[in-house]
Amino acid sequence: MDRRVALTLATGFTSAVVVCFALFAEAPQGCVKGDCINGPGERVFPDGNRLIVSFKKGMPEGQGKIQYADGGTYEGTFVAGKQQGYGTRNWPGQALYRGQWLQGRIHGQGSIRFASGTTQEGFFQNGMLEGKGKSTLSNGGTYAGDFSAGRFSGKGTLKTPRVTYEGTFKSGRADGKGKAVWTDGSSAEGDFRSGKPHGSCNVRYANGNHFEGEWKDGRPDGQGKYSWADGAVYTGGFSAGMPEGEGEFVAEDRNYKGSFKSGLYSGKGVLGTKAGNRYEGDFEKGSPHGRGVYTFKSGTVYEGDFRDGKFNGKGTLKFKDGTTQEGTFKDGQFTGK
Repeated sequence: MDRRVALTLATGFTSAVVVCFALFAEAPQGCVKGDCINGPGERVFPDGNRLIVSFKKGMPEGQGKIQYADGGTYEGTFVAGKQQGYGTRNWPGQALYRGQWLQGRIHGQGSIRFASGTTQEGFFQNGMLEGKGKSTLSNGGTYAGDFSAGRFSGKGTLKTPRVTYEGTFKSGRADGKGKAVWTDGSSAEGDFRSGKPHGSCNVRYANGNHFEGEWKDGRPDGQGKYSWADGAVYTGGFSAGMPEGEGEFVAEDRNYKGSFKSGLYSGKGVLGTKAGNRYEGDFEKGSPHGRGVYTFKSGTVYEGDFRDGKFNGKGTLKFKDGTTQEGTFKDGQFTGK
């Protein structure tokens, strides 16, 4: 008898089982006990598998048992030589299935337990869970909802020791509209793809920070607003999780409006401080760098070159009383014409 069994096991969001059986041969070769044509009998096949069942015209019929050479077993009903009706199949060290069969395949209501501890229960179609069902995961989590081809797919609720997600799934992962709440108090609500925020999503962090806007592959990307627990706020563009492009940052001690690169002031911008000072001009890596104008609260104004946040290069410093220094500056100090 040629019997092929394919079993696919996975953990986490993905669990599936596909079991295929070939037809039993009609010839009573290997009959070692009883009547292997019409009556109770026992056959042993060249591959070492053993069949104990009643036979009808050489085909297994009714209640019976298969003892596989690898130690596995099937106990249940046979119809016209194939597993059909209720049966139990054991794959040693891999999985145990209890439920309905149809023409040699797992098909109908049933449950399966994997060696990892993961279980699935519901309606199986051609060997895989399909439609409404539930699963207990090896990490102690649970899932209840829609399945397709053995995976979470459609509407469902996943609960694990760390997070509860309720929403849409695809291929075993959060995908579509949904909401996730973590045990530390953080949450994410909006669009997901492949288990990560993707699209428009509102995320609150355990430390009190909050982001609302566009996401890509689990990181802010596009337009959004990030608020810190201390009251600081950034509004503008993001790329790969960092402020990028045009934006505005407002905090207790300063505010900046202009261009950002990799999360730092970079390009043209305007920076004001709590002390009342103001800089407008070029920035690089978070500091004034290039040409710009720095106005002190006192009324003194410097216009010229900057490097690493200081007056460096050619410039003019005009004091409130009208006197000026025009020439070369180094590290904020006037060195002469």
